[in-house]
Amino acid sequence: MHSIKLRRPRIWITAIFIAALAIIGSGSAIAIAASSPAATQFSACVPSNRTITNVYTNVGSAPACPTNTQHLVITSGAKGDTGPSGVQAVTSHDFGETDGIIAGGAFIDLSTQVGTLDIAAGTYQVCLNGKVRQPTVATGSVSAQLFLYDQPKSSSFAGDLLNTSTTPQGGTSHDSYMSGCTIINELAPATLHLYAFGYVSDSSSAQFDLKDANLQLVQLTPAA
Repeated sequence: MHSIKLRRPRIWITAIFIAALAIIGSGSAIAIAASSPAATQFSACVPSNRTITNVYTNVGSAPACPTNTQHLVITSGAKGDTGPSGVQAVTSHDFGETDGIIAGGAFIDLSTQVGTLDIAAGTYQVCLNGKVRQPTVATGSVSAQLFLYDQPKSSSFAGDLLNTSTTPQGGTSHDSYMSGCTIINELAPATLHLYAFGYVSDSSSAQFDLKDANLQLVQLTPAA
């Protein structure tokens, strides 16, 4: 036999979360539906001091409650199915190497489309990583850039999801790296477009090699 202390204004029972409460009959008995790993019943008595006494796991063999106490019957329901994880899927796409990326001038006219990737509708965390090398001498420092769109590039920047760039580099054969992450929400299946371009500090023109570009996607909601 166990005793469990009740506190106003709610009844708390160790290891059991009370989901519903109903008074049965004239008020001398109380039935409580509770959540537990498997369906079962408990029997107890509740005197005026709100301390649960005479707790039995076998309702049928439980003795009658003393005078001026209420009979408490706790019925637990079977445990429900586990809900979905916040992370639905994790994927990685490598775009490989693209040499001769133009730096300087107008993005819309001169940027290079590195590749595309089709994705399902949903919410994603996307992380874009790139490695570049400047093969030719430029009169100014070159900052390589990657642009991720969910539609073909636009002068209005419609569909622009994520931009990332390297630290400006001068000279030749210097590896440089870039990385960026963001959250995107696609209401319908979409095609992601990855573009490479570059900025030159003195507004001249130059080229660089995109040695590798990688896109990682963490799907946070089920695909529609």
